[in-house]
Parts: sequence; C-alpha cells; structure tokens
Amino acid sequence: MDPFSPSTNLTGRLSVEYMFGGAQQQAMTILEGDYFRAGTAPDCDLLFDETGNPEISKYHCEIQLEGADFWVVPKEGCRLWHNFEEITAKTKIQNGDMLFFGKPLGAGVRLMANIQERKSKGLKTMVFEGVARGQQALVKGVQFALGMKGQEEELDKHTMRLHRALERARKKQRQKVKQIITLFSVAVAAVGAFAFYQTNKLGAVRGSAEKVFYQMKDYELRINRIEDEMMGQADSTDVMIIDLRAQRKKLENDYQEFVKQLGVIEQNPNDENYLIWRVAHDFGECELTMPKDFVEEVKKYIAKWKTTPRYKNAIKLAIERGYVKAVADKMLENNLPPQFLYLSLQESDFDSSRCGPDTRFGIAKGAWQFIPSTATQYGLKVGPLQKMRRTDPLDERHHFEKATGAAAKYIRRIYNTEAQASGLLVMASYNWGENRVRGYIKKMPENPRERNFWKLLESKEVPKETHDYVFYIFSAAVIGENPQLFGFEFDDPLKAYKN
Repeated sequence: MDPFSPSTNLTGRLSVEYMFGGAQQQAMTILEGDYFRAGTAPDCDLLFDETGNPEISKYHCEIQLEGADFWVVPKEGCRLWHNFEEITAKTKIQNGDMLFFGKPLGAGVRLMANIQERKSKGLKTMVFEGVARGQQALVKGVQFALGMKGQEEELDKHTMRLHRALERARKKQRQKVKQIITLFSVAVAAVGAFAFYQTNKLGAVRGSAEKVFYQMKDYELRINRIEDEMMGQADSTDVMIIDLRAQRKKLENDYQEFVKQLGVIEQNPNDENYLIWRVAHDFGECELTMPKDFVEEVKKYIAKWKTTPRYKNAIKLAIERGYVKAVADKMLENNLPPQFLYLSLQESDFDSSRCGPDTRFGIAKGAWQFIPSTATQYGLKVGPLQKMRRTDPLDERHHFEKATGAAAKYIRRIYNTEAQASGLLVMASYNWGENRVRGYIKKMPENPRERNFWKLLESKEVPKETHDYVFYIFSAAVIGENPQLFGFEFDDPLKAYKN
C-alpha cells in the first residue's frame, strides 16, 4: 500500500531550485500536482545528472502531498538527507528544509510550494527556504554547523537558561558547570546554523555573517565570565573550560573560512588592506562592517610611524629584553590578543623606568603606566616614591614582568565588562587622559553588536587624544604583522605566538 493517502481536495504547485547536480538547464523548474519522483531516470520530476551524481539512484525518493503538508519518502537503499540529518523513513518537510541526495551537502534542491484547494482559492502557502544554486559560500556557512538543528524559539530558550544558570553558578556544585557549558555549546553551534541556514540570497550573507560574528563575541564574553566564576574550582572544571574554548576556536576558524569563500576580502598577507582587516578582527571588530574611511585613517598613522625611529627602537628593545615573550604569554594566558603588546609601546616605548606627569589620579609609572590606585588593585606594590616623578626600585610598576601580569588582568577586566570584547574599546578605555570616553562607553548598550569601536566612531564622541591613542596602537599592530612590507628590517615579533 502506498505510504501516502493524498488528499483529493488539495493540489500543490512546487517550484524546485537546484543547488548542485541538477540535469535541468534552467535553475528553476515548476511542478504541479500532489506526487513527484526524484532521481536520475529521464521520467523523474526532480531530475539530476546521472553522470555527475553516481550516488543518486534512478528513482531516489518520492515527494507527495498529504493533507496540507508535503512529505518525502526515500526509496529503500537510497541515501537522503533532510537538511543535515540522514533519513530512511517518511519525513514531513517543514518550513526552511532542504533535501540533499546521496551525501550530505551533495546535490540538492530547495522547494517553494503553494498548496491550494482544487475548488477554491489558496488555502495555505508553505515556503521552503534554503540555499540558492551556486551559493557555495552559503553552503560552507551551513556546513560548519552540520548536525545542529532546531528552531529559533529553542535557541532563545537555551540562551535564557544559560543566563539563569550563570546567575546561580557561584552557589551550585561543579555539576552545574557542566550544564552551563553544555547549554553554551548547543547555543554557539545553533547560532551559526540559524544565521546561515535562514539566508536564501547571497546579498544577505554579509548581514548574516555580521550577526554570527557578534554572536560569537557575545559567547566569548560568556566563556570568560564562566571561567571567572569557576576560578579556583576543581581541575576537571578547567578541562571543561579548555574544551569549550576549543569549540569556540573551531567556530572561529570556520567563520574565517566562510569569509574567505565569500571573496569580499582578498587573503593576501602582502596587502595593507588585508592586514588592517585581519588586525581589526583579531582585536574583536567585525571586518565586514568596517567604516569606509577606517582603512585610510590607519594608513595615515602607519605613515607617521615610518617617519620616526621610535617604532624600530622600541621593538628592538622589547626583543632584546624578552619583553615580547613576557607580554604574549600573559595576554594569551588571559585569552587576549597578543597584539596588546603595542599598547605598552604607545604608553612607554617599553621603558620600565618611565614616569608620567603628575595628575589628580597620581603619577603613572612603568612600561604600562599604571596610576597608584590601579596598580594596587591588580596586585602591584607601590613604592615610597609614588608621589615623585622618579624611578623607584621598590615600586613594582617598574618591574616589567610583574607589571605585565597586572596589565593583562586589567585589560581582561575591561575587555569582559565595559569594552564588551572590543579590543579597540579597551584601548580607548585604557587611555586615562580622556576619562570621559569611558563614561560614554558605559552608556552604550551592553552587547558586542551595539558597543564596539565602530559604533563609538559613529557617535563622534572620540576626542583627538583618544583617537590618536587608539590609531597609533592599531597601526603599530598592523605594521607588526609584516614589518618588511612597511620598510622595517625585521620580522613580525609576535609570529611565534599566533595560531
């Protein structure tokens, strides 16, 4: 007996758009009725190229209308994927589903169906949105979320549960941490899946990529906060955090590969524009939404560095004294970009004896120019000469390794709180000379999508001192990616510390 009992009062108009492997000359074919066959046989309604698709059978599956819904039934022994899950039995096609024949993400179709009563006007319209033909970049975006399914409501539920779990984390046993991490892992992958899976036009991919980027930043913040919450607990918790970071890194790598396949950024390490995009990404800003004039502004500051021996001399000093390794190790230990090395360059040229001007906050000292209160807060002993503009051997701000450890913790706190995982906002916040910038930043919405350096630039709230400060650091980091490209006779000092 046929597995279906097609409704006699309904009929379907099925638009079939081939993604890959279709034998049709046109991208779209229109079918009408309540029963269709798919395969490589010439009489199939959904026809695939037999030569290029040996894994597809002559009659691979059937699609039939039952009630007000379409259903698909694979033929025995024929492999068929409904979205990203292999099926062997009758399966209902829901809104947003795709069919892949013979192998996951192989030849496939997207369906658009209009279901009507035979004797009256339209009863129900069902649109199955997936991936348009030839949009391989979009398929890559879906691929990195392979195996993750669900609905947006489910994602929202996971997110809310995660928030509630985080609030209880301090009071719960270690088992609760596993639950938090499990929820997070599901949510991270699901976000990637939903953002790309629901996109059906290549022109919308960049917007989806931006959404995923900032969602990744949001979850990066959550990992850091979980880690801070669980600090000092059992070793097994540390193992779980490491595993969670590995998952986050995998998602990041796949995102980068997806951006590469989009072709919107030329992947050329000898191209200044590419280096600027890459450094922006490393510092936590979305390269796809970079302001149009940002690249040219960075190049102006690169030109300024080239007019002075300051950059060359400072990097030489840092390499000779082992400061590069000290900074990179501490930043990576705190899950921060090692390029924060250049913040110390801007503050002091890596001069641990440096003493700043006398201000109402006190005198900043050392390579990281800590004022007394911040130094004390992050575990540094302030010496008896703290009120004098003199190097004090008893002041740990002048001890490069100790001060670097304190700086990494301080930067991590800013990164995880007011800066919302934006490295450039960290720089703007670190620049105490314009403290009102920090007040403005704290008034911005508390999420990475709305609180980032691009938004700060749009607001016109960046005074010249802070603007110069951030752009000098950023441009120094860009030069550091490929110093010889910019006329400096040494290699990237941080090369050994980058993945």
